Amino acid sequence: MQHWGFVIQEQGERFFVAFSGQGGKLLAISSRTPSIAIPSGKWKEMLSRERGRCIGVDVFCRANNVWHKYRTVWDTVALDSIDRFVAYRKIPVCEYWKAMGMYQRDVQDFTEKIVFQNKSNNACFNCHSFLNNTPAGMVVEVRSPLFGTPMMLGRLINNKYELRAVNTTTQYSSGKVGFTSWHPAGTMIAFSMNRFEMLYYTAGAEPRAVFDRSGDVALYDIAKNEISSSPDLSRTDRIETMPEWSRDGRFLYFCSAPQLPENQYRDVRCDLMRIAFDPRAKSWGRLDTVVTAQQAGGSVLQPRMSPDGRFILVNIAPYGDFPVDKVGTRLGLIDVKTSALRVCASGVPWTDSWHGWSSSGRWIVFNSKRLNGRFSAVCFSYVDSAGAMHSPFVLPQKDPSFYGSSVFAYNVPECLTAAIPVTTGQARTALGEYRKKSSADAVTAASAKQGARDEF
Repeated sequence: MQHWGFVIQEQGERFFVAFSGQGGKLLAISSRTPSIAIPSGKWKEMLSRERGRCIGVDVFCRANNVWHKYRTVWDTVALDSIDRFVAYRKIPVCEYWKAMGMYQRDVQDFTEKIVFQNKSNNACFNCHSFLNNTPAGMVVEVRSPLFGTPMMLGRLINNKYELRAVNTTTQYSSGKVGFTSWHPAGTMIAFSMNRFEMLYYTAGAEPRAVFDRSGDVALYDIAKNEISSSPDLSRTDRIETMPEWSRDGRFLYFCSAPQLPENQYRDVRCDLMRIAFDPRAKSWGRLDTVVTAQQAGGSVLQPRMSPDGRFILVNIAPYGDFPVDKVGTRLGLIDVKTSALRVCASGVPWTDSWHGWSSSGRWIVFNSKRLNGRFSAVCFSYVDSAGAMHSPFVLPQKDPSFYGSSVFAYNVPECLTAAIPVTTGQARTALGEYRKKSSADAVTAASAKQGARDEF
């Protein structure tokens, strides 16, 4: 029998937990250990029956033959369900990308499946993105000494899932794709090309930082197999990174900061920009500033548009354009109509980053170091109709004490409505076919006619 549960962090001989609702007692669990196991069937039945209502949790502990009752914990069962699957990268403690992979988890149980995994040194399945919370459109960047730096593109075509590796190297670009965003029509992918370098410290809360020597944004047209850009997206004096399409596909949001030397890495702070786009003509228009770093009180990063187009979920980092390694990074919500920014109170000094929306827009998923300050974990938070974020909770594990000894870093979590229908073997086949292709199969560089600078 499958169980959900938690651990009571108190010493004792016996433990008892009672769940109660408006109609009285709902569920009671007795245990001889502090690990409380709740039968899956009873748990789901209670949540279904109490949807939209408050549930009280009373915890009792018997120590030295005396029962102690702790303060009742109250929580509300959300009206809106979360998407069934979440995809993420999981990386063990290491300096190089060894035995790291992309996984998917069924949140209705504890089933975790490997999507891609690479056990060789210095190889990486880079950041992934999906089309409208479905694997019908998926992109994963590969960085490998054996296969190079192709873009792994997965699409559902005529009820058949096709996976292929795309050569994104042109005379104007290195081909190292970073952050990606699918156009809502599923025909184009906006992506950044960054030159990240790791900096190490001898002391401090974070022992390393990521510095971006250059960053530019480009567009990949799937049907034409063509890459293009714009002068506003590839300036030599600025970093452009982390693109995100508006829900109508008529604007591309991105982060931009002055390009500074490495010894000024703590001075890098990004503004949130947007540029108009005509999907039919595939031409760029007016460039606007949405929120400046000065207005936000920090670097504005990783814009993610809500499914209804009402809010942009962002990171506010102390500095830089790579938030996951910055202590004090917070989530924030920007109202699309007014550009008003509301920074979300975290309650902990650690990092919240790598966020995304559920398909309904009522949940967000993000990775956080709030559990111990070192290792990031996948967390969820409910977002109500007013845009208020409620108390987050960590992705449950079969062993409720799992995170106490976990040395994995979880990042880039994405909510999905369906399972990803590919395997590492299929990826290896696609990469093998990619190696056999001639240079004639590479993408077309339309960048010159778009006015982009050399070497994005």
